[in-house]
Amino acid sequence: MSDAAPPTRARAPRPRRRVVVVALISAAVVALGVGLFTSVGTSTAGGPPRAGGMAPSFSLAGLNVASRVGTPASGGGDGKPMVVFFMGDWCTICHSEIPPLAAKVKELRSEHGALGHLAVIGVDSEDSRPDAQAFIQSSGVTFPVGDDSTAHVMNGIYGFEGDPYAVFIEGSGRIMTIHPGPLSPSRFVALERELLAT
Repeated sequence: MSDAAPPTRARAPRPRRRVVVVALISAAVVALGVGLFTSVGTSTAGGPPRAGGMAPSFSLAGLNVASRVGTPASGGGDGKPMVVFFMGDWCTICHSEIPPLAAKVKELRSEHGALGHLAVIGVDSEDSRPDAQAFIQSSGVTFPVGDDSTAHVMNGIYGFEGDPYAVFIEGSGRIMTIHPGPLSPSRFVALERELLAT
């Protein structure tokens, strides 16, 4: 019988609790910072704007007009209904969606009917100014378009993760509907009629 102590098993090294806590705190700080950065300018405390809620105001430098482009502090078209198209040159869907919509807006305006008087603006996001202007021109867009190259309005205010989107805003400033994805001219006209009826 031997007095030698039984062999001990080597323990796997345990991560230091302090290192784990520091890593978790760092991750939380980074996540909080990202959340704050992406929500800068959001006008609603309960998250991004939704149908039935008030449209946020914003003002962007014009890409095809000398004036600023956006929605006023009232959140609508200063008492008039309006439509906001979110688009960009980088957006492949926009290259097929925007030209027919631009042609429909131009056609409605030339007819001088009620739909032709409805305010329509565009927000070009994540493009350089020259790319945005070239896209607007090649698409036949004649309605005012604002420069959102930093995606402050698209991501920060509206919380959209990409284009295209169309936001239909009542004269009261309430969002009637947000249409994600491609929008056909016929659907655009149907939503405009619904907007004017509100």
